[in-house]
Amino acid sequence: MIRRFAFRLEAVLRHRVRLEEVRERELAEIQAALVLEKQRLGDLLGLRADILQELAGRQEGALEVGDRALYQEYLDWLALEQERERRLIGDLEALHESKRQELVKASQEVKVVERLKERRLTEWRGEAGAAEQAQLDEIAGQGWLRALAPGSPLTPRGDG
Repeated sequence: MIRRFAFRLEAVLRHRVRLEEVRERELAEIQAALVLEKQRLGDLLGLRADILQELAGRQEGALEVGDRALYQEYLDWLALEQERERRLIGDLEALHESKRQELVKASQEVKVVERLKERRLTEWRGEAGAAEQAQLDEIAGQGWLRALAPGSPLTPRGDG
């Protein structure tokens, strides 16, 4: 009887696949956060451009000193927010690269075990094929022995 294929490192393979999936999710979350923060930075830059345009339009007329101070204070706050977003984006990009490298490593570790499993399966198929052929040869040999046994219809007679 031919045994079914059993890969001894199947638990290791499943564990590595789960780790790879975790790394993929982590990377996707960071990518989403990065897209969101870049959008926020773009919004802040657009808002700053709008405020500067509004300020330029109001300066053509009479602009009170208090209003000018309010605009300047708001522009200063926007500049601080833009800088905070740029730092955050830089941190997220560094984290993204780190997680990408972790995913590459996890994928490589999965591939190593998968290749080993494939190699073991190929070996098992060869051994199973050889065992099956040996069984078939044994069955065929027994058939010939029965056929050559005395009293068998295939046994040659000495009648001549």
